[in-house]
Amino acid sequence: MIYQKQIRLSAATNKKFNQGKVINLIETDASKLGEFCWRLADSIRIPFVLIYSFTFLFMILGLSFFSGIFVFLVASYVNFKLGLSLKSINNDRMKGKDQRMNHTNEALGNIKTIKFYSQQTSFENEI
Repeated sequence: MIYQKQIRLSAATNKKFNQGKVINLIETDASKLGEFCWRLADSIRIPFVLIYSFTFLFMILGLSFFSGIFVFLVASYVNFKLGLSLKSINNDRMKGKDQRMNHTNEALGNIKTIKFYSQQTSFENEI
């Protein structure tokens, strides 16, 4: 599926994104797809677990159950805010990774050009 995504890229799309960004997007999509497969069962099960747990806690604790709900909601809000900050940190990290991939691809392209024109010996002498 990921390779088909790469094949469907048109020349116009390729001009919008440099090669490092395309490689990182595909790599990120592959890891997210693998993670999604592992977490699919949990995402189906979580609502049932929450409903069962909240009902059971309400039956045991009575009205003090609502203080627990308040703590749950505060923790969810804090988790959401931390996720947003981690997202911005990850975007900065991906920009650096894009630049690194661009430099790597440029170096490999230059090596291919040197080998294509059979200039290895003169290049080795220069180094």
